[in-house]
Amino acid sequence: MVTPHKNNLCLVSFPMFCTFKPCQISSFEKALPIFSQTDFYTKPLPNIMKTKITIIILFFFFRINAQKIKIDTLLNFENYIVSIKKINSNLKREKSNFEIELQDVLSKEDNMHNKSIIKEKYLFEKYKGFAKKENKELFLKTDNKDWKPIKLNPNSEEIENLLFDIYLTENLYVVRTQWGEGNGFKLVNKLNGDITESFGEPCLNNKGNIIITYNIDLVAEYTETGFEFFTNNKSIEYVGKFNPSNWGPEWGVHTIQDKFIFKCYSLDDYMNPEYFYIEVEIKKR
Repeated sequence: MVTPHKNNLCLVSFPMFCTFKPCQISSFEKALPIFSQTDFYTKPLPNIMKTKITIIILFFFFRINAQKIKIDTLLNFENYIVSIKKINSNLKREKSNFEIELQDVLSKEDNMHNKSIIKEKYLFEKYKGFAKKENKELFLKTDNKDWKPIKLNPNSEEIENLLFDIYLTENLYVVRTQWGEGNGFKLVNKLNGDITESFGEPCLNNKGNIIITYNIDLVAEYTETGFEFFTNNKSIEYVGKFNPSNWGPEWGVHTIQDKFIFKCYSLDDYMNPEYFYIEVEIKKR
C-alpha cells in the first residue's frame, strides 16, 4: 500500500515483509527503472505497479524460503531419540486391499472425506461386530465387551467421525475426524477405549508398539505438517512431535526394526512439489 507522508512524499509499505523509508530505497529503485527518482517519492503507485511489486517481493520470499530447507535432524525426547535423514530411494507405495478391491469406485472420487465414507462401509463389512453407527455416531467394541462411543468435540469444528482402520493384533482402532476445513485422527485403544488425538495418519512398525503419525498441508495449512511419535504397549503414550517448516511427508512405511521410510516433498519457487525420501529411526534412550 502507499502511505501519505509529509510534504506529499509517499512511503511504499508491504504488509508482513518490510516498509521502505526514503533513505533505504536506493537499491530497490534500481529494480524499478520505470520510475524516475522524483516519481517514486512524489506520486502514488498505480494499482498495477503495486501488484507487480508485491509479486516481486513474494518471488524473492519463496526463493529464500526454498533455500532454507533442512532435512537431517536429531530429536531428543524424554525417553526416546528420533533421527531423521535424507536418503536415496525409489520406493513405491503399495496399495492396500481396500484400494485394490474398490479401485473402480475410488477412481471416480477425488474428495478425501467421501473416500473415507466408502472405506468405512468397507471396514464395517470386513470387521463385522467391531464397529457400528447409530444416529451417525460411531461406536467401537472394546475388549471388555462395551461399545465405546466416539463423540464429536463440541468445542471444535468436528463434523463426522469415520472408522479409518482396524489393527486387531495391535489393539488399535483408527478414526478419521472430518472438520469444517481439514481433518484429524483419533487413535482408539481397543483394550479400554481410551482416545489419543493426532493430526496425522498412523504408520506402525511390525510389532505394533511404535506409531508415527504423519501429515502434509503446506498450502492451505488447515492441519499441521509433520510427525507425531507414540508408543503402543497396552496404552498409547505420546513421545513428541516434529513440524518441519517447509516440507512434509506424503506417505510412509515401516522397513526394519525401528526404522521407517517416508516419501516427502517441498515446494519450489513456483509451488511445484520436489520429492525426496527420508529415513526415520526411533530408539529408546
